Amino acid sequence: MGISTFLEDDEKENVEFKTSLSEIGEILKTISAFSNKRGGTILVGVTDARDVVGVDIGTNTLEDLQIV
Repeated sequence: MGISTFLEDDEKENVEFKTSLSEIGEILKTISAFSNKRGGTILVGVTDARDVVGVDIGTNTLEDLQIV
């Protein structure tokens, strides 16, 4: 299943869109919710309007995420 398939519809019970990695708190909540259900897919770099905006990963981004 490609990304375009997920973008055909709005967010659903098992699909979430997050604009950026700065939403790490919400991403973690979504991971927790998906783990209590049947799983799901989180697309980071996609707006609620299904626009693909991408994600900039700076030199410290991965290090910052490891701390969380």
